[in-house]
Amino acid sequence: MTLQQAFGKQVRRLRKRRGIKQTVLATALGYSPTSANSMISKLERGKVNLTLEKVFVLAEALQVSPAELFVEEDAPPVRADVQGLSEVSARLDEQARTLWVHYGRSLLMADDATRQDLQGHLRLVEQVAELRHLKRGDPPNADGGLGS
Repeated sequence: MTLQQAFGKQVRRLRKRRGIKQTVLATALGYSPTSANSMISKLERGKVNLTLEKVFVLAEALQVSPAELFVEEDAPPVRADVQGLSEVSARLDEQARTLWVHYGRSLLMADDATRQDLQGHLRLVEQVAELRHLKRGDPPNADGGLGS
C-alpha cells in the first residue's frame, strides 16, 4: 500500500465514522459541487495528493489533528523509549545519526514486506558488528551487548 493509499484509507475511515458525506468534505476543501464526490473518491483511493494547507483543512473538517490523518488505525501503537533513544543518539557520530534518521524515515514509509526486509538487514548488521567486536576482543557492555 502506498503512502497516498494509506492516507486515503484513513480519511475514508474517519469520514465514515463521523457520518460526513463526501460532498460536505469536498465543499470544505473548496472543490466545486460538480466534482465533489469524484475528488473525495479519488482522495480516498490514494489518487490525489493534497497540499499541506488542504491537509489542515481536511483535518479540521474531520475534527481530528492533522497527525491523525497519517496514523493507521490497525497499526500497533508506538511506544518509544525517549530516554533510551536520546542516549543512543548522544553516542552516535553525525554520520551515524544521519543514517539512523534515514532508516527511521524509511520505516515510516515502508509497507510490511519492506519493514521485514529492513528488520532482516538490521539483524545482519548487528551480527557483523558483534563478530567484529569479538574479533577485536571487546568486552560486553553492562546491558549484555558488545561495546561500540
